Amino acid sequence: MYDQLIETFIIVCVTGSFSKAARQLYLSTAAIQKQINQLEKRTGLTLFTRHKNGVVLTSAGNLFYHRALELKKSVQKTLSDATLIQNYSEQLKSLKVGTSSIIPASHMMHWLDSLHKQNIQCNMELVPISPSFTDIKTITNLFKTETINCLCMYHYFPLDENLFDFFFIDDCHISLGIPFSGPLSFKKSISLSDLSSQTIVTVKHGIHPVYDKIIHQIQNSSENISLIEYDNPYTIDIFNSCVKNNYLLITADEFSDGHPNLKTIPLKESFTIPYGMLFLKKH
Repeated sequence: MYDQLIETFIIVCVTGSFSKAARQLYLSTAAIQKQINQLEKRTGLTLFTRHKNGVVLTSAGNLFYHRALELKKSVQKTLSDATLIQNYSEQLKSLKVGTSSIIPASHMMHWLDSLHKQNIQCNMELVPISPSFTDIKTITNLFKTETINCLCMYHYFPLDENLFDFFFIDDCHISLGIPFSGPLSFKKSISLSDLSSQTIVTVKHGIHPVYDKIIHQIQNSSENISLIEYDNPYTIDIFNSCVKNNYLLITADEFSDGHPNLKTIPLKESFTIPYGMLFLKKH
């Protein structure tokens, strides 16, 4: 089972040093070093090469890191599925899932197929809803005014755990929507440093930390960037605007069919956003 030693290991990998990991976990540097030493002793592996300025993964450590990420995701998904089945068994028999043109249900279809293979009863009906939900009040009203008992969504802003249950299905990779007429459309993948002098469409700063991080790194990696920010999730009008004006769109892989003249190209840098099912708790 995934445990705290592996979580600490992942954070050390991401931060690049014991001291930075210690600050993030509110522990001492010595405590972090002790946990990594315990993990190395347990596995019989040398995971890091230690230097004055930080740590560097060994070849074995690099493999262990990527498998640890897979393990973390697998455990997260298993716990989410088991909790959903335990707490919402009746709703699963007749799911009415709110979805829209900008919240693709493809991941949910794969998830539903996996439940059926495990002989878990789940019947689903997709209910079209307005895509403009960006706050708790709007989402709560959707459950009250629409004939839905579940919402298919990206988890891109904080949710009140007293009101909602969010069940993780998958991580969606962030990509760029590029007009076919644009100079970057020939690329198979795009680095943030390729984006100098481009106009980039994104969600408004502060709505989701993943998008904020991407924009911050773009601004540090490229010059003369222009940003257009939207309060609401993307609509067809925004897709059309990007095509017409040759704007780039920060989006998810799932929007590859969002517009016939927008080509979805993956970023070389890895960013993901959680996707899943939202239920309104009954009190």
